[in-house]
Amino acid sequence: MDNLPAGRGKRGAVIDKLRAAAVALLSGLRLDEAATLAGFKASGRTNAGARLLHACKRLGLIGDGFAVRRCA
Repeated sequence: MDNLPAGRGKRGAVIDKLRAAAVALLSGLRLDEAATLAGFKASGRTNAGARLLHACKRLGLIGDGFAVRRCA
């Protein structure tokens, strides 16, 4: 993630959140737990993991066709 330019506005903060979430995922946490730990917030029917994935898509890190299979 060091090769991503910080840009203007909140982009730098989002990249820092993504970095924190990636470290949490690599340490074994679930997607929603890692997203919450990194600072992504759930609201209504949208959970924190969905907001994390949306931020990744918005920055171009993953494509629009990327799907996550969730198990209960």
